Amino acid sequence: MQAPSAKGEDHGEAARKTPRDDEVAEGILTMTIHNDWTFWQNAIAGAKPETTPGTPHQGYFRNRYYEPAGDGKKRVVRYEAVAIWFDPAEGWQCARSKFGSGAGMTVDQIDELFASCCRNPVSYEVYQEFSKTGKWPDEIHAALEVAVAQIDANMNARDDAAAQADDKP
Repeated sequence: MQAPSAKGEDHGEAARKTPRDDEVAEGILTMTIHNDWTFWQNAIAGAKPETTPGTPHQGYFRNRYYEPAGDGKKRVVRYEAVAIWFDPAEGWQCARSKFGSGAGMTVDQIDELFASCCRNPVSYEVYQEFSKTGKWPDEIHAALEVAVAQIDANMNARDDAAAQADDKP
């Protein structure tokens, strides 16, 4: 299932059906539903909205995970893209770029995922870009800076060599 846009254009029927907080129950755990994007919008704006266990919020996030490094001793930090949303017909949903689609995750698992990524919000555009390229824009920017620095160093070395050659009689 594809994550909806926070701008509302992909919500369709789900956006028009908002249950009251006391009408929604998932298994044993009754959860308060925040069927809006306020938490995520505030987090994107730089605020640190309050979180409550058992209360995930809709949004797009970067979730940290670790992979073993080549030497087998160290771990490398990586980030996956995560979208979390509430669908009145399906309940809490999520999409994950690394660990599967999120289909079949329980509400408790989605709540735990939200707790681990809620302080790393990303814009919908950044989420979409990562979904297409598998790279975060800041990773692409950093790689470009390294490449430009290497090109500059090579050009300077070439210019220095040419200047030295011109100085020889």
